[in-house]
Amino acid sequence: MTQVTAMMDDKASMSHVEKACLEPSTDVDYSGAAAKQSPEEIRLVRKLDFIILPTLWVMYWFNYLDRNAITVARLDGMEDELGLSSVEYQTCVSILFVG
Repeated sequence: MTQVTAMMDDKASMSHVEKACLEPSTDVDYSGAAAKQSPEEIRLVRKLDFIILPTLWVMYWFNYLDRNAITVARLDGMEDELGLSSVEYQTCVSILFVG
């Protein structure tokens, strides 16, 4: 009988530990990341956002323009002028799209 009681006590204590691990922490924000507490960190993140995001947007826009430009250049006879075969042109386009 004492073994059964000891096993039940162990199970009860383990379920308590599991519940403690599942409780949400108060140090995280809505997305699960660590909440920003200091004003310096908030200013730094905002400053980096204002620098990085416009740069990424401009890079994306130039990539879009390049993809359209190479298509128009093929229609204007770029393959003939450069002596490219169809496979070589497709290789160039693949490199442009990837990188």
